[in-house]
Amino acid sequence: MLVGMLIAFAAIGWRRGRLVRGIALALGTMVGSAIVAWVALAAIGAIRHGMFWRAAPAWSHLATYASVILAAATLLATLGGKADRTQLRAAFWLTFLLLGGAIGLAAPGGIIFFLFPPLIVLLGIIATRWWQPAERAATWLAILFLYVTWGAMLALLEELLNGGPMWLFGPLGALIILPVLIEAAPVIRSAGLRFAGAASAILAIILWGAAAAAPAYSADRQQRFVIEHATDLDRGKSWWSVVNDGKPVLAPGQWTRGKLPHSERPRWLLPAPAIDGLTPPTADSTVAANGQTRTISLVLHANGADSVGLIAPKDADIRAAGVDGSMRPFDRSAKKQKYYLTCSGRSCDGLTLQIVAGSNKPIEFMLVGARSVLPDRARPLLAARPQNARPQYLSDQTLTFSRIRL
Repeated sequence: MLVGMLIAFAAIGWRRGRLVRGIALALGTMVGSAIVAWVALAAIGAIRHGMFWRAAPAWSHLATYASVILAAATLLATLGGKADRTQLRAAFWLTFLLLGGAIGLAAPGGIIFFLFPPLIVLLGIIATRWWQPAERAATWLAILFLYVTWGAMLALLEELLNGGPMWLFGPLGALIILPVLIEAAPVIRSAGLRFAGAASAILAIILWGAAAAAPAYSADRQQRFVIEHATDLDRGKSWWSVVNDGKPVLAPGQWTRGKLPHSERPRWLLPAPAIDGLTPPTADSTVAANGQTRTISLVLHANGADSVGLIAPKDADIRAAGVDGSMRPFDRSAKKQKYYLTCSGRSCDGLTLQIVAGSNKPIEFMLVGARSVLPDRARPLLAARPQNARPQYLSDQTLTFSRIRL
């Protein structure tokens, strides 16, 4: 159905003329709105760090959709000035189907969102042989259908991608907003580029101003703020760590952005004094060779840790891991990624973990212990945590890193 409609709209657009101009309008609106939204977000982000939209994301979404209107109105008054609605209409739905086909290559199930609105328009074009207003009526019906299907999915994406990138909603919103503005093309052209551009720019500025002025966090939508004390026992280094949305930490000290040995997530780091008497997890090991592979058996000793993690380097060539009777193979198509094995809870203490490696080459594992408590020295940092902030996805914790070679 998608391929058939692609052929049909390509033929209709070619017969009506100005097809390239119409496609340029559609693509230009998506790219232009993304650029305007990105620049606005960068400008606000230079003043207000972190997820400044978290407490009131609707303002940022509305401002992004106003950026779509700005880009579309400007291009309609220029690129679309010499094309009528029927030409622009055909070009838009052809572009819509091309995007649906491209998305379908990666996510075939997504094609369903790109079938019925253009099908309604195509049936309306065919029905004009018997009733002249059929195409326009079908277009508005297709826009309504697009709103309740693609629009509903867009609303879900607004919740799913609440951490950004917010500029992405420019191209996504353009698929709903642009067909409406194409139907209003005569009004936009009669208003002229100066008035249409100024009116849509004022709307965008007002909404971006509201997004910039809205509170960043609230009791319902709090900032992520996880406090950690981490110690690399082999290197003799300790840090305070804060995992948040990138907003600077308002606590004494020279905080810098960096990474800890166990994670690729950027965080705020500050050198910290070591904790006396901190015992890391340990492991007793036995190795059994079997030709080109070998099985490593590890008996874990949590030593008070709430969770124990093992991290192997990218070239470790681990084939499978698990416990006796429940071995899970690793996806060997994943390249250039570290291997992570984690056990949480009291059952980790004394657990026998089995690891199947694909070579006899020694592997240096990082042994990570996590305790869901902080030392007494963390009190000033706990007091400095903002009011509308809390740990999310992770608890405040004390970490230890050690290494074993097997």
